[in-house]
Amino acid sequence: MSNTERDTALSALQGLVQKFIEEAQDELRELWNALPVETSEKELYEVVGALMSRQSLLLRQLSLSSEFWNFDGGSLVLRSMVDTHITLAYICHEDSLKRALAFIDYGLGQERLYTAKVKAKAEADGNTDVVAELTAYESDLDSEKYIHHTDVKYGAWSDKNIKSLANEVGLRDYYEATFPPFSSGTHGIWNHLLKFNCSVSDNPLHAGLKIPKTKHPSPDVEILMLAAGQAEMSFRLVRKRFNIAEPQTSPAQSLDTGMNEITAKFNRSANQE
Repeated sequence: MSNTERDTALSALQGLVQKFIEEAQDELRELWNALPVETSEKELYEVVGALMSRQSLLLRQLSLSSEFWNFDGGSLVLRSMVDTHITLAYICHEDSLKRALAFIDYGLGQERLYTAKVKAKAEADGNTDVVAELTAYESDLDSEKYIHHTDVKYGAWSDKNIKSLANEVGLRDYYEATFPPFSSGTHGIWNHLLKFNCSVSDNPLHAGLKIPKTKHPSPDVEILMLAAGQAEMSFRLVRKRFNIAEPQTSPAQSLDTGMNEITAKFNRSANQE
């Protein structure tokens, strides 16, 4: 393939990704507008909307950062998307309002604990400006829930780990296939480092010594496709929970079709050389 053909393929890929991002944002907007929001359960819809937004924004950020289109850096984003999907599935499964309220209380409690620690340090240091800022911030938190009426909870927000949540809502296979490998990358565990961050020294005197890998991996569009699929799973789950009709097509499907067309064109050009 000539340089001109490569540039044309790259331009087509960039255009496809930009179109995908716009369609994904539109999908979130349309799904949110279709939700039958009830003010008596507003916290449930706030949590569902925020979790969908997280999926959409993580997908957008990954889409715009081709440096993360590999299983090393990409695992950081994919791990977060898997975690978000399981949380969303657990909240939507049953007792949705109760679980959404527990999710909110846990988050506010963590914020209260962190703010109190920073404020205490600022007071001990005599930093009155920071103390004043944090006092004002605590007042802002009062609009969510009076901060002194928010329990600080340790451990998991649902009193269950993420594996238990997945098992409870029928996502055991999904968890087993995604969470452990992506977590290895997130936490920098040796099995991940061995694959993506080590090379074997070519010096025979080193006896197979593993040395730091400095060469950045080539972009792999499979990572983008995996992320698109994660977001689509979450959106499909929400549609099912709130009885919203599925659209005829989705951004993930359009992206897959576009990728196949570009790949086919690339392969034809390569075969003609």
